[in-house]
Amino acid sequence: LVAIRKEFASSCEEIVATNTQQDGSNSLEVTTVRIIPNRMLRGFNTCIVSAVYIPPSNNQTDEMSSLCDHLSDIVDSSRGTPLIYTCGDFNKAKTNTIKTHLGLSQLNKAPTRKNNVLDLVLTNAPRCYQVRNRLPIGNADHQVITITPDKKQYNSFIKPNGDAKFVRKGKVADLL
Repeated sequence: LVAIRKEFASSCEEIVATNTQQDGSNSLEVTTVRIIPNRMLRGFNTCIVSAVYIPPSNNQTDEMSSLCDHLSDIVDSSRGTPLIYTCGDFNKAKTNTIKTHLGLSQLNKAPTRKNNVLDLVLTNAPRCYQVRNRLPIGNADHQVITITPDKKQYNSFIKPNGDAKFVRKGKVADLL
């Protein structure tokens, strides 16, 4: 599930990808949303958010290759450089290829289920966010991962709003 608040974005497009094996069962499950937020980090013009599930018994190398292809196609069809968040239950799949290919970093390092880091948050803007693991909700056996902007880092990356005034010459008094 990917949920986006209306007031957060001026535009939102859902892109769903599910791999189906020869026996008809689903393997990789991905829901991706391309968003044009009202406020954006400098250097990025869109945001791509993906929710991922890779079952533990499948060929995870093929699944990661399919996920990398899926996200690469979306990135390639985007104008400019998108901010990427890929989150979900990767079930110990090796993520080196997707991290290298798309320039992503893993935000969370703490175990999310017993002693394993199964649930990952990958992004191409790792310095802008803080990650915390929280207790599972209800009967779930995976911890909840929360991501919040690191205000100190984040504010240095936000585009100025329309009220910003840039002056090359002059005095501060001229702005008042």
